[in-house]
Amino acid sequence: MKEPIQEILDTCHEMIFNGKDYLDVKKYLESLQLEKEAEKLLLLKADEMLVQYQLFSQHKTQAINVMLAGGLILLIGLAFTIGTYILGKSRYILAYGIILSGAWILKRGYAKYRLSPEQALQSTKGRKGKFERY
Repeated sequence: MKEPIQEILDTCHEMIFNGKDYLDVKKYLESLQLEKEAEKLLLLKADEMLVQYQLFSQHKTQAINVMLAGGLILLIGLAFTIGTYILGKSRYILAYGIILSGAWILKRGYAKYRLSPEQALQSTKGRKGKFERY
């Protein structure tokens, strides 16, 4: 073996979180000319990392969707307020409930988006999946 195991795992982790797939990691491990058992073990670890990366990218996509929904609700509230202000001669409606709700949802989505991969995976570990509830 040319590299210690932890350095190889760190390189695999970096490759996966930079968008490389399973085959790229497999080619990298084959290029190191490791023993078959060690290569098989490292491929299993790389597969686990790939699953973690997929869960993390789903988490980010979900956070973006929450931010978009919050922004849309905020814009609807602002548009309603501005519309009633422009159309009303002496009265207008301030839709502060919709505006504050949209801002709160937008803030929650942004906080979720900023989580590191480890924090994001920790936040989803306690939840049961759709098929594990019963």
